[in-house]
Amino acid sequence: MPVLRRSHRWPPPVVILLFSFIFIVSYAKSDEVEILLKFKSAVESSDPNFFSSWEQGNSACDFAGVVCNSNGFVAEINLPQQRILGFVPFDSICELQSLERIDLGNNSFHENVSEDLNKCSSLQYLDLGVNSFSGKVPDLSSLTGLKFLNLNNSGFSGIFPWKSLQNLTELTFLSLGDNPFDASPFPPEVLKFEKLYWLYLTNCSLTGQIPEGIQNLTLLQNLELSDNKLSGPIPAGIAKLNKLWQLELYNNSLSGKLPVGLGNISNLTNFDASMNMLEGDLSELRSLKNLASLQLFENQFSGKVPVEFGEFKHLVGLSLYRNKLTGQLPPKIGSSSDLNFIDVSENFLTGPIPPYIGKAKSLEFLRLANNQFSGELATSISQASSLVLIFFISHSHASEKGQMENSNSTTLVEVVDVSMNNLVGEIPASICNSSFLDVLSYMGNNLVGTIPECFGNLSSSLSHIDLQHNHFHGNLNQLQVLVLRSNRFYGQVNSSNIAVSFPRLHAIDLSHNNFSGYLPTKLFENLDAMKGGYGKQVEAEYMKDELANGVVYYVHGLSFTIKGFEIEFPSLLTTWMVIDFSSNQFSGEIPQTLGELHSLIVLNLSHNCLKGSIPSSFGDLSELESLALSSNKLHGRIPVELSNLGFLEVLNLSHNNLSGRIPQGKQFDTFTNDSYTGNLGLFGLPLSTSSDKDEGIPAKFYRENDDADNELNWKFSILMGYGCGLVLGLSMGYIVFTTGKPRWFITLFDTFQHR
Repeated sequence: MPVLRRSHRWPPPVVILLFSFIFIVSYAKSDEVEILLKFKSAVESSDPNFFSSWEQGNSACDFAGVVCNSNGFVAEINLPQQRILGFVPFDSICELQSLERIDLGNNSFHENVSEDLNKCSSLQYLDLGVNSFSGKVPDLSSLTGLKFLNLNNSGFSGIFPWKSLQNLTELTFLSLGDNPFDASPFPPEVLKFEKLYWLYLTNCSLTGQIPEGIQNLTLLQNLELSDNKLSGPIPAGIAKLNKLWQLELYNNSLSGKLPVGLGNISNLTNFDASMNMLEGDLSELRSLKNLASLQLFENQFSGKVPVEFGEFKHLVGLSLYRNKLTGQLPPKIGSSSDLNFIDVSENFLTGPIPPYIGKAKSLEFLRLANNQFSGELATSISQASSLVLIFFISHSHASEKGQMENSNSTTLVEVVDVSMNNLVGEIPASICNSSFLDVLSYMGNNLVGTIPECFGNLSSSLSHIDLQHNHFHGNLNQLQVLVLRSNRFYGQVNSSNIAVSFPRLHAIDLSHNNFSGYLPTKLFENLDAMKGGYGKQVEAEYMKDELANGVVYYVHGLSFTIKGFEIEFPSLLTTWMVIDFSSNQFSGEIPQTLGELHSLIVLNLSHNCLKGSIPSSFGDLSELESLALSSNKLHGRIPVELSNLGFLEVLNLSHNNLSGRIPQGKQFDTFTNDSYTGNLGLFGLPLSTSSDKDEGIPAKFYRENDDADNELNWKFSILMGYGCGLVLGLSMGYIVFTTGKPRWFITLFDTFQHR
């Protein structure tokens, strides 16, 4: 009987291939997970949960920010604006064979980008912009399919590899600006990218001229070449880029006239060629009716402003300042319902302010300074209800007088400058409606009357008041406390023409600013309260004022630093007399007249540039408890008269050029080495003793009187505090300002010379 043998049949080849493919794909996908996890290990996010899905066991397609193609392979890594820091391991990332898109923009990646980036040959989209990379941009020549390249503000430097871009002819978007590349001419390689619609090469050290070949980029919608070192004319070929909606060429050294035909770019919405050396008239722009923003300031344009500018219905911003423009502004300028900003200052414009400006309800910023306009001012803007900044004809040659009129249009105004005109009348009461006022200048007019009491109710952000050279009258007899400590004031405190006294001023603190010039001698001469004119009170009296309605208002809420701690005082005694001009740039000698302020308790002139000797008249400051003159350039001997100061508890003369023997007796026997450090010419006690390094301000500001029940013995020291504001006592009481620039303070005194 024959034996039946079972035949062994192998699987068909197609089945073997299928299983092999599945195995390879599974292995490849597993490999992609490993690559992405390697990326994760090289970075970190401020959001601890962002990478929570990036875990072994999950599919790469489920990782946050990862997109896979239809075959399940990683095609995109999208991690923009995730606050990620670290370095990018392109050596592994570029092993993702199907990767077409990398978006890592707006993060904090750092270190160099390796040449391995060039291995991502399938890339179509690469965004590394707004990061902190270092070193050079690597070679990109293999990325021939790239359509989108953004390296803007990414930290790269050195020589940019322009030649490596020459084969990237598919590019439609190229942004390389705001990187400190080495200077180079405009790259001719870019002119071959005929599919380009976006070109941003601002601030990347381009030199030379803009090539005429720019006209080849006929699809360009955005062209930005600003903040470079480009020179020569704007090429005529730019006029052929009729799809442009934005053209920015500002801050270069471009010269010549605007190219003929520029007005044919009918879609142009934003044109900025400011801060160049362009010349000629503006007639080429008169047909650009779609302009929303036109910025041509700081050039040498001349001629008239085209009348068509007044008919641009979409115009939002117009800036033509610092040119050589003449004639009148277009009568319809301001008719655009969207107009927000006008600056035509520093030209030679004449005639009236166009009436439509006063009807522009969206207008917030108006600057017409340094021209030759004429006509009435206030009526020209009476309906501009959105204005927040007004500069009229400041420092101009306007000849026609106008009267300041009241208007309710100033409620949103932040800046009012009508200085150097021939305005007459009083400050309008409508200024009291200015809830957001920051700067106010009526300097150099013929205004009269008193300063409105409502000044105290103006914006808390008010920083600048300039009223000098007018004919205001009134006084500041109620001023008791003036504190401008720790601001950014600058300039000279020029008091040579002060014609009023300040009989109630008890405390003035200008410390920690940048004031300069001589100390204001005339101001010191008028501080009657500090001279002891009121005599000693038997009982403590607090600073107060009685308002018109009979309510008594006490000065309160002022903060002072007490041995490093800021404390708010509920009220202040009238016997508290302080001058603190420390940490400024005052120069010259210390006035002898300071010695007449017999009630002064604290005098601090330290950290300035004062020279000369210490006035012997300081020996007459019988109430003085703290004297600080350190860190100046004082020389000579320490006046022996200072040893008569029986209440002096703190003395700091360190870091000067003083010499001679240190006076002895009374309070001088209590001072330590720290009072005299840095004066190599001084000798005598206590220089041989140790220092306790106590630089406090005196412990006692309030003198004990004969009535034990009213004894006020303060056992801590007080220094004028940071950010105290200033307290102005006008007829309506005390007014507190907390911020400011120096001119309003300086000129506030000077204006009264016209009383």
